[in-house]
Amino acid sequence: MKRFLIAVLAMAVVGVVAESGLAQHNPRGTAKISVGSKTISVEYGQPSLKGRSVAELLQQLKPGDFWRRRR
Repeated sequence: MKRFLIAVLAMAVVGVVAESGLAQHNPRGTAKISVGSKTISVEYGQPSLKGRSVAELLQQLKPGDFWRRRR
């Protein structure tokens, strides 16, 4: 009985850890507002760096491009 209880608790811990690991993705969203015939939209989210540094990304930024700020 003790082994069964330990196995069940271990599976529960593995399940909780796996769920929290899978929940860590990059959620994206969009907010829109229309005033008259004009629409403004803001896309928000956290970009994935994929092994790059912030300095590398800033060097690639050209005038008029958009930079997405991380919190």
